[in-house]
Amino acid sequence: MPLDYRLTRPAVRHYNSATLVQTIGVPKTPSEPQGKPSRQAKGLDPLLSGEIPKLDGLPHTRLALIASAATGRLGHLFPRWIRRNIDADWGVNGPRTMLLVIVTRHGGLTMSQAARILDVTPRAITGLVDGLEAEGFLRRQPDATDKRVVHILPTDLSVEKANKLLPQHESRFAELYDVFSTDELRTYIGLVSKLSNRIKSDINAVDLSEGKDAR
Repeated sequence: MPLDYRLTRPAVRHYNSATLVQTIGVPKTPSEPQGKPSRQAKGLDPLLSGEIPKLDGLPHTRLALIASAATGRLGHLFPRWIRRNIDADWGVNGPRTMLLVIVTRHGGLTMSQAARILDVTPRAITGLVDGLEAEGFLRRQPDATDKRVVHILPTDLSVEKANKLLPQHESRFAELYDVFSTDELRTYIGLVSKLSNRIKSDINAVDLSEGKDAR
């Protein structure tokens, strides 16, 4: 029976092998008692504790399962690292931090450009800008020739904070990724981008099949 990787239950914040296997839809064998981790789940325990399992000789379907566990673990840990090492310094959190950094580094963006970069809806980007504008970090400016276009610009406050914080944060990111060599980091960027594009394509296909607008 082919594996079904669609989510079958709400995402969980804290992963363990049993919940992860159930979430990504790996079936248990009929002989295994209910309530106990399957053989597939037991095989994921080292990975979920931070160890790298032996991968030589494993089939693609098995490697895909292990890759899903690794990606899920990273997706849980990386936002926590960002909150503690980046967001706290800016005094804002999550997508607001990313939007603020991007706008400040570029010197300004249109609302539609920001929505595409962050991969959010126009309504969502409006909410993010509203909050940052209220806190004095960003300001809106209508386009001089096309009134439908609105520019998001940094304020003196955000530029001052960026000049202070960005060099520190660049150093922190460099320290985080020093587990990779330069060549490994280039490979990692390429592989993550490739997987992100595949996931995005799959999501868009489902959205279109359900009559939703793809982003």
